[in-house]
Amino acid sequence: MEDKLKNKFTAFISYNSADDKLARWLQKQLESYKLPTVIADEKGNVLKSYSGKQRKMRIFRYVSDLVAQNLNDGLRQELDRSQYLIVVCSPRSAQSEWVGKEIKHFVDTDRSKKIIPFIVEGTPYSGGEDECFNPELIKAFPNGELLGVNLNENGDDYRFMRRRKAVAKTVSLLLGLPDAYDFIWNRYRKSIIVKWALRLLLALLAVAAVIVAWTMNSNFNTTITLNEATKPNANLPTLGETKLTLYLDNETKETTLTGLSSATFTNVPRALKGRKVRITLSCVSKGLGDVPDYLPLDTTVVLGEDIKLNINRNPAKYGTINAHLWNPKIENSLPNTMLSIAGIETKTDSEGNIKMLIPLDQQRTSYPVTCSLPLECDSVLPGSEKVAIIVK
Repeated sequence: MEDKLKNKFTAFISYNSADDKLARWLQKQLESYKLPTVIADEKGNVLKSYSGKQRKMRIFRYVSDLVAQNLNDGLRQELDRSQYLIVVCSPRSAQSEWVGKEIKHFVDTDRSKKIIPFIVEGTPYSGGEDECFNPELIKAFPNGELLGVNLNENGDDYRFMRRRKAVAKTVSLLLGLPDAYDFIWNRYRKSIIVKWALRLLLALLAVAAVIVAWTMNSNFNTTITLNEATKPNANLPTLGETKLTLYLDNETKETTLTGLSSATFTNVPRALKGRKVRITLSCVSKGLGDVPDYLPLDTTVVLGEDIKLNINRNPAKYGTINAHLWNPKIENSLPNTMLSIAGIETKTDSEGNIKMLIPLDQQRTSYPVTCSLPLECDSVLPGSEKVAIIVK
C-alpha cells in the first residue's frame, strides 16, 4: 500500500470550509516548495536525496482537487492515496463532522502516525470553546502527546517568518525527518531571502523605469486666466461664477471660477502640449433676471502652460429696460409719452411700454428716469421682466 500512496499525493488537507483561505495558502506553500536534492544532518550524513519529480510535493485539497466523483467514495479514495493527513486545526474544524470522518479513516487504516495537526487558531486539549482538536484526534491521541505545527507560535520573528517556519516544520514531518527541521528551515529561509531580494530588485527596476518614462514624457500644468475683452465698467458688479471645461483626448477637466480669476489644471499629458484643444465657459450663477453675466464661450486654443481667455460681458444683463408707464388715478397706461432713462430720450408705445438696451459702457445696476409727469420713483431697474413706472 505504501508504494501506491507515494505515487499519488504527499498529503491530504482536512479542514472546515470556514478555514478555506488558510487551507489554500498551506496547499500553495507546500506545492511550491522545492525539495533539496540532498538532506543531510549536522554531521553531513545524507538522510535523503531527491531528483526530478520527487522534488515536488502533491497536496490534495477537496474543493480544488476532487471533481465529478461521489463524495464519500471520492474522499475515501484520495485519503487512501495520500501518505499523510494534514488537519487544519481550529475551533471550527474541531466541530466538523467531515474532518472527524477523515481523521477516523486514517486511524482505521493504521496511519495515525501519519496525521499532522496544523494549528491555525485555538488551543489543543483545552476542552473548552478554544479547543482546536477534533474529538477524533483526541480519541486517537488521548494522552496529549500530539503536538503538531502551530502557525501562530510565539517568537521574536515577524509574523511572515513565523508562518514560513511552520511550513518548514510541516515539510520536515512530511518527509519523515523531524530532526532535519533546522536544515530544511535554513535552506527555506535562504530561498525566501533570495526570492524577496529578487522581487525588491525587480520593483526597484520597475520604479526606475517609471521615473525614466516620467522624466521623458512627464505631465505638465496649464494655467487658464480669464480676461474681460469688453471695456471694464466699474459701475457693474464683478463677474459671477464660471464653469470652465478643458477637453483633452480621453478626458475632460473642469473647475469653477469666480470673477476674472485663473485656474490651474495639473497632470496634463505633455504629448498634448502645443496642440489645439477645446475650451468652454458657461455661467453658473446668473443672478439678476437669470441672465448670464457674460456671453458663453466655446473655442479652441493652443495648449500651453499659460492660456488667456477673453470673455465679453453680456450687454443684456444690466442693459435691458422693459418698463410700462402706468397712471393709477385713471387706471390706465400712458401711451406715446416722452421719458428720459439714463439720460436717453425715449417714448412709450401705443400700449405704454418701453423697451430699450443701454450701451454697455453706460450700464448701471439701476437707472434714473424722468418724465414731464410726476413719478412715484425716480429710478428703474434693468431686467427682462417688465417693471412699472408709476405716475403720482
